Amino acid sequence: MHPRGGVRNPSRGRASGELERRAPRYVCGDKVRSLRERHGLSAARLAGLADVSLPTLRAIENGRGNASSVDTVTKITDALGVRLDDVLAVSRVVAS
Repeated sequence: MHPRGGVRNPSRGRASGELERRAPRYVCGDKVRSLRERHGLSAARLAGLADVSLPTLRAIENGRGNASSVDTVTKITDALGVRLDDVLAVSRVVAS
């Protein structure tokens, strides 16, 4: 819901298809950091393994990854050897 009571249009002002490629508020940066630390990796090392910039990884870990693409987050999860679902902060909903 929009703060003024209406439903927010998340695709407003974006090119068609861009919305599906973004992983904004659903990525749990704390989970990414926790997994990275559990694997004994520095942020710089994980960024290198995932082929993403260190500032991008830090932004995601600090909850400022709103511009992160699904591809970027997938690179990070692949480098950590976990599924994308493991770093998402939303529950999976099964369509009936």
